Amino acid sequence: MTILCTQEETDRYLTANVAIGRALTVTFCPREPINLDEWILPHECCGSCGEITPGLRRDEEGHPREDCASCGREGGLITTWGTAQTERWQCGERYDRTTFDGQIEDDGPPIGFIAFNGGDAKHIASLRRQAERAGIRCDHDP
Repeated sequence: MTILCTQEETDRYLTANVAIGRALTVTFCPREPINLDEWILPHECCGSCGEITPGLRRDEEGHPREDCASCGREGGLITTWGTAQTERWQCGERYDRTTFDGQIEDDGPPIGFIAFNGGDAKHIASLRRQAERAGIRCDHDP
């Protein structure tokens, strides 16, 4: 099992292991701040106007908003996670089943679960917040 402690280790590991259609389980023992935005930051992508907005807006009940922040049209928003998935949507590859032989779903963040094996409490808390924002489950093993 690989345990990631630094930003450099995290980026190197995710670059080598993230694959379309597979959600990784990642274990951290953070010794420094680790930013996962490149990999899991949600984006709202509008199919009507093409606008891409980082983040995921929610309504009063906590459900994802359906209206574009830019053009206001409803029903055309797609959520992507991380830079690579957003770029695939922007290029038209994300839902082109011929690109992936129709066998692979390109949906959801590339990290499916985050575990902790020690580390600095404030860095663990930061990773938990990032995971929560992207809808990723995480656990803590002190």
